[in-house]
Amino acid sequence: MKPARMGIVLATLTVVLCFGPEIGWSTRVFTSVVTGTVTSTPTRTQIEVDHQVYHFKANSVADKQARTVNLGQIVDLTLDPTADTSSTTVMSIAAHGVP
Repeated sequence: MKPARMGIVLATLTVVLCFGPEIGWSTRVFTSVVTGTVTSTPTRTQIEVDHQVYHFKANSVADKQARTVNLGQIVDLTLDPTADTSSTTVMSIAAHGVP
């Protein structure tokens, strides 16, 4: 390999190693998770956790999972990152256990 090409390869490798995983993390979608106790029996369109009402995203997994959640159960709600800030929608529900 020519010394000029070796310099370009070393410079490229140095740049890649300096950035590390930040390049990949810039495209990752971060979601919000809310943990709390179910304070009202879930309906077909919403759930109340710690006296805060959250609506289900249409045709989401949360729609089906809400049927298995009971009053007083501790749950994790995964919120929709693409929704606007005026309405909070739930994509999925993960129960911690039986109350």
